[in-house]
Amino acid sequence: MDSHPSLIQKDTDATKEDFVCCLQAAAIVLHPGSNLVPLKVKPEAKGNYALKQVCIEISSMEFLQWVTVPKCFDVICDEPSVSLTPDAGLLAGIVQNVELRIDSGSHGLVEGLVIKMVVSTGLSVQMKTSAATMLAETEDSLRVQLPAVSPGGSIVLPLDIVAALDSHRKHKIMLFCAWSSAPYEFLLSLRSPFTISHSLHTAGQQKFLQVLLHGECAESFSVVQPQLYVLDTDAITVTSINIPDQIGVINKEQNISFMWKLNLDPQQDPDVLPLQFTVIYKRLKEEEEVVRPSRKCTYSVSLANYKTLYSVTSHVEPASGVTFCRAGHMCRLHVQIAMMFTTTDVSLMYEVIADQPMWAVCGRTAGIIMVKEDSVNQVSLDVMPLVGGYLPVPEVKLSKYIREERRDSETENSEQHDLPPAQSSTPRGAFSGKQSPAHCLPPVPRQESFSKGQVYNKSQAMQVHVLPASNTSSLELGGHVVV
Repeated sequence: MDSHPSLIQKDTDATKEDFVCCLQAAAIVLHPGSNLVPLKVKPEAKGNYALKQVCIEISSMEFLQWVTVPKCFDVICDEPSVSLTPDAGLLAGIVQNVELRIDSGSHGLVEGLVIKMVVSTGLSVQMKTSAATMLAETEDSLRVQLPAVSPGGSIVLPLDIVAALDSHRKHKIMLFCAWSSAPYEFLLSLRSPFTISHSLHTAGQQKFLQVLLHGECAESFSVVQPQLYVLDTDAITVTSINIPDQIGVINKEQNISFMWKLNLDPQQDPDVLPLQFTVIYKRLKEEEEVVRPSRKCTYSVSLANYKTLYSVTSHVEPASGVTFCRAGHMCRLHVQIAMMFTTTDVSLMYEVIADQPMWAVCGRTAGIIMVKEDSVNQVSLDVMPLVGGYLPVPEVKLSKYIREERRDSETENSEQHDLPPAQSSTPRGAFSGKQSPAHCLPPVPRQESFSKGQVYNKSQAMQVHVLPASNTSSLELGGHVVV
């Protein structure tokens, strides 16, 4: 038989390798000329494989040929994978659409596999219509049965999630699957579409609460039906001074505020006043107006130290015998401090805070006064306006002046070790070995600020008219003085 020289091998090389894992093709029909034969294999394990030997079977004969340059290829095995999109740029307080995508990997998913989804506190989830079957659904968990998914295929589960406005901004979704021993964890970052703050305003004994809504995103929201409730007491009521049935709009460039008057009772006012603010909000998109319900936002307020304890009245007068205040001339600043509510904080420190380019305060700018009930305390200081015009009256700040009391243990210790003057052998001005120098030091007073609204400044934003400095001069001409 005539054979091709390339098929002739030495006896030592004509050993057939193990073909347990091999690329193969059967029932091949060869045609004259070049033939392209596709070879297939289904490997049982992933790894790196190399083609070393070719075996061609014809009837009962086998033709072997070594591959001069071995061809290598990798066999990989993809496990099922899960992804959640999007996971950033989401807003709290409204429904957000996300997609849970499950890729089947190399082996595919058999029908009937069950997955369980659990979300963190403050986050709720719902599944919309999909090819999967809902088995159980609660506010914070889902159990879903998956259909069969072919190898290399995927399935997408559309979800609706809602995060509470008052919850933390980081949330977690955990997915438990049959093909993985450890759960999948997804971290979601949600930001509030708006934030809420409050401010207490004072007009004498009257109190006003302002609630401000700050827009935090470009999307617009409508807010309606603002309400303020007093909790835990019936002695205090609130009066709304807002426009009835007003529809407010907030976004990143537009805020809105609401205000109520607090109807206080001096005889029954609690030390801490708990309040609750609520408002209805909704997206301003047309499709959202139809399919999404309105939602209520709740904001809690706790007012402490809100009663007006003192009032401060200050005004500037020209010096005696002068009609107007003039720049560069001494004037008199009169300050009146009155107690408006009975309190134990009767020792006060006052400070005159003046705008230095406008005013010069002559003498001491601070002092200590003892305020008595049903009396008005007056303080006068010399001030000099430096420029002309309508100048703001210098501000007077009040704070508590607390004298530190010596601790009982120190007092007892001092009394125990101090000897009568006749028995003491310690030289004057020196400390005995039994007595600490700290016991001989006088108590150090401290300053403590009042809470906002406890001091009412009646003269806030008042101005005084100051004439410019005089620039006239005298000149003597021929025995006459010309001014």
